Amino acid sequence: MEIENKKSKKGKKGQQEIVGFVVIVLLIIIISTIFLSFSIQKSKRGIAYEYQEVNDLLYAMMQYTTNCNYEKLQDVVRDCINGQKCKDKDSCEFVRSEIKNILNETIGKKTKYGWFNGYHIYDDSKKLNISDGLLEGNVVVARYFIPPGIGTNGTEITLILYFGARKK
Repeated sequence: MEIENKKSKKGKKGQQEIVGFVVIVLLIIIISTIFLSFSIQKSKRGIAYEYQEVNDLLYAMMQYTTNCNYEKLQDVVRDCINGQKCKDKDSCEFVRSEIKNILNETIGKKTKYGWFNGYHIYDDSKKLNISDGLLEGNVVVARYFIPPGIGTNGTEITLILYFGARKK
């Protein structure tokens, strides 16, 4: 009888150790799953945040007050699309030089996306079609809707920024 009791106690003790081991493994799996889900959510937020920065840049550009009758850049873009002048100059040429100056001052050359290669900005009707630099590499896109003015239609502006590594 004593031998059977010792064997059953050893068997119960072994079963308890196995159950404890299984519980520890399950806890490790659950904790790993939680950490993995948090890391995936952070990476998704990072991408959305970076694209939001480019949208904010385009919005700020369109709200920029120009020296063309102190109009916002979005109004001068609308004038360009509708064939109107800016201080007896071609408003499209004015927009081209303003956008180039703004992007060179704000983005510069090296960014967290990589080297700034170039840009392309256009509207729905393709009347505004401005590009500069090397149009290749990774792309970040932003869109901005210019509301209609008096006697003019609204239009959507698309800005494509090109980034990438520089070849030596």
